[in-house]
Formats: sequence, C-alpha cells, structure tokens
Amino acid sequence: MKKNVMFRINNRNLYEDLIFVDYIYPVLFTCVDDFENTYISACYFADASKTLWLLAKTDPKLLIDLLNNKLTIRELFETDELWAICKEKNRSMQVKKIEDRNAFDQKAFPAAGEYMDSDIGEFDEEITVLKKRISSRNYVTQPQMIYEQVIRLANIYTGLKPTAERNSVRYLFSNNTILKEYNNVQFS
Repeated sequence: MKKNVMFRINNRNLYEDLIFVDYIYPVLFTCVDDFENTYISACYFADASKTLWLLAKTDPKLLIDLLNNKLTIRELFETDELWAICKEKNRSMQVKKIEDRNAFDQKAFPAAGEYMDSDIGEFDEEITVLKKRISSRNYVTQPQMIYEQVIRLANIYTGLKPTAERNSVRYLFSNNTILKEYNNVQFS
C-alpha cells in the first residue's frame, strides 16, 4: 500500500517512504514512484509562507551506505537527476528540474562533509526495507527499464531534448513522425 503522495515529477507520483530525519515535518526522507524508483529529499527551507525541497533520484545501495556512514548526505544530491520543489501557501506545488547543480544556490544543498552519524542499529529497519527493494528491483522495474530505453531511443532518433511531455508513452505513440521508422522492430 502506498503512502501519501509527496511530489509529482515527470507525470509520476512520488510517495512518502522512509523518514530519516524529522522535526514537526520530514526533513530528510525518501520517496518511491510506482516503479519502485527511489528518490532522496531534503527540506532546505520552511516558514509559514512556503517550503522548499531538493529531490534527487538515487539508488537503495547508496542509501544503505548513507545510513552506515559511508557516504555524506550531500553526495546523494550530486546527480544529474535533481529537482527543486516549492510549495507556497495557497498555491500549487512547483517543480523545477535543476539542469546545472553548480549554478543552483549551493546553500540549498546539505553541508559538505556531513554524515548521518548514525549509531549501530539505529537504521536497521530502514536498511532491511532497502535491501528487500534491491533484491526485488530486477523483477519490479523491468517494464520501467524497457519504457526508459524506448524514450531514450526515441529522443536520440529525433534529436529532441527530453521533456516531461515527450517522456510520455502517449506522446510517443500518438506522434507518427517520431516512431514511423520503428515499425520494423521485432520484439521476441
């Protein structure tokens, strides 16, 4: 059973998953989508008018390393799949893909060199969940891997830059100019 929808990116719901740090609300936590892809989120600003988060796609193995003090929190946000999310009072949530993390406000990122400083056994339950996700990942995400490969090939073929609109199956298969050459592809 999925939990609360926290964010929506690339036409996918991201559900609240594991909370590592919280204070009145989750500060450092993970989300998963319907394909069990894992994301790490950090709230970097909150007041009565708005809340700001960084969100990065990650891997359960990296999260285990984070919880075992082998990776810093910031290292998980050093990725090309990074978003800034803003929820202002009385307005809908705004999501922006960060194209160049070096050009983004560096104060938004977790401090360099900061580990979770977890005690032995402190995150055993979370690590168990993440290990189960790793072992089942190959079976759960095979359709997602095929989907992502089709998107990547379609964008390479057309020379188009991927966008949320172009990353939808409906767009790809309703636009005959993109896939007209794919009709001879044989799937076994």
